Amino acid sequence: MLKNSFLFSILKKNISNHIQLKSLGFPDISQWNQSNFVHLSKIIANHINDSNLISEEEKVNIGKTISVATLKRYLKYTNAENIPSKLDARILKTFNKLCLFVGHKNWYAFAIANQQPSKEHRFTIYIKKLVQNALEAEFISYQNLSYDHLDKFYIKGESAYCRIVSSIERSIRKGRIITNRNNPSVFELLSIDIISKTDKEIRVTTKEYWLLQWVDKYTEEPLHTYNYLNDQLYILDKIGDTYKIRINFYDTQNATSFS
Repeated sequence: MLKNSFLFSILKKNISNHIQLKSLGFPDISQWNQSNFVHLSKIIANHINDSNLISEEEKVNIGKTISVATLKRYLKYTNAENIPSKLDARILKTFNKLCLFVGHKNWYAFAIANQQPSKEHRFTIYIKKLVQNALEAEFISYQNLSYDHLDKFYIKGESAYCRIVSSIERSIRKGRIITNRNNPSVFELLSIDIISKTDKEIRVTTKEYWLLQWVDKYTEEPLHTYNYLNDQLYILDKIGDTYKIRINFYDTQNATSFS
């Protein structure tokens, strides 16, 4: 098992690079000011409240919030080498909540995920995380009605990229949003598998649930609801040292509608 000090360094890096924080214009974690910590405290509280990784009972047990002072203490003032080898209950609860924010059930699950796996296993984790991040970027693009961050995960000009851009531009023209108060829009990646791999191309299948409830930006009158569970195929091309999504296909005929 890796040392807690090293794991804490990885955790801080994951938080600093979190796609949601980057989309909100957060600088590197070393440059965060008071407002960044206040905003992060609210984001984490919402994330824990909406998380499906732990039960409601577990949420009550660890608490659904992290204070601004606690975030500053660990993310700004605490050096990794000062993290004890044995974490007391109070520190562990805080770290469990930070791990939830970066996609892990708790500190132990985060530690297991960050062990030194085989090269093949590391590559599988990388591709699955890339697709997860791409979906998060897609959802945030719908929220912000902007596709500025899409080309980090999608090949600009190819069909997967153009599909999202077309949807965003259509929403802008129609004056519709999904960011009004209490809007239930959400997505969830339920499963993901790599089905084939070559030196130049990777194919990935997923099962996803998407709820996008578009409303008029002025009146908040419902305009369009996309509420589907479906199986999707992603084709990723190797671009330099990374991979990006070129094609995203899903069979609308076999999708499950909840509308």
